[in-house]
Amino acid sequence: MAFLFAQPLACAPEKPAPPRPADRFRRILVGPIEARSRNVERVLPIFRAALIDRLRTLPGVRDVVDGAPEPRPFDAVLLRGELVDDADPFVPVAAEPVRTVAGRFELVAPDGAVLQRFVGRQRYAGGPGVAAFSAQGLIDLARLFGVTVAETVGRWLAGQPIDLPRSGPDRDGRPAGRTS
Repeated sequence: MAFLFAQPLACAPEKPAPPRPADRFRRILVGPIEARSRNVERVLPIFRAALIDRLRTLPGVRDVVDGAPEPRPFDAVLLRGELVDDADPFVPVAAEPVRTVAGRFELVAPDGAVLQRFVGRQRYAGGPGVAAFSAQGLIDLARLFGVTVAETVGRWLAGQPIDLPRSGPDRDGRPAGRTS
């Protein structure tokens, strides 16, 4: 019996989990986001407000700053980008006429290194058809896209893939995103 208790337990050493960006970055600086069309320019403040509001609710984020102070804090990541709508050639056009807001974004370290690039788009998915799209529809679309971009940043911070599955995006209001 004593022999059993004297033997050390055999355990395979576990490799530590790789660090998540949230382990390093506790602050998000929302830097310049440019509008590349007149339609999107009108709703840029709404997009930005929805983006910042959702970023503030992300787990592990201590602070969200609207602007990019210099020098940047060592624990802050900068989010910058540009917004376009379906009048821009970079936005993939579907067979059916719909309204789309899209953007290219970068997450930048304090030293200026680009940590992650991603592209996202949000299609209008409300109302009884395209004829129902209005100024309010564009406002709602910009607000929804701001939340979508913030949630993409949240997935990146958590160390999760930021691409969503391709099953059914754009049809039900969920984003389609790509990374580089």
